[in-house]
Amino acid sequence: IPDQMTLKTIYERISKNIPTTKDVEPLLEIDGDIRNFEVFLSSRTPVLVARDVKVFLPCTVNLDPKLREIIADVRAAREQISIGGLAYPPLPLHEVPPRAPSGYSQPPSVCSSTSFNGPFTGGVVSPQPHSSYYSGMTGPQHPFYNRENGA
Repeated sequence: IPDQMTLKTIYERISKNIPTTKDVEPLLEIDGDIRNFEVFLSSRTPVLVARDVKVFLPCTVNLDPKLREIIADVRAAREQISIGGLAYPPLPLHEVPPRAPSGYSQPPSVCSSTSFNGPFTGGVVSPQPHSSYYSGMTGPQHPFYNRENGA
């Protein structure tokens, strides 16, 4: 893909291959509105191009198959709880052992503000860590992340 190809052009080329129903891809409900995305790509100034995505690619996180399974399990558990008319149980507030690093993650140095050499100049605020960073707890903050395999 050429660096100057617009994201709108890329999206138009691949959009017919993207699943559009929950029957085919159950995680679609967590995605945003397709129409809003198309409007965003059409009305964005300056126009976003492939090079813009490549700048941030090292800092992205792929949704690995294990996370997809965990999300599906959480949703199934929530549906069962709501069918029974019960409230969601509180999350445990104990220390959770850190997870092994994912093969899909990037080393922290790749995404540090000092390693960024993009086109932006002063006045750009660095993104803040997720709120769990400040919680004093280690590792993911959901019990499904730390369950045994085959559970």
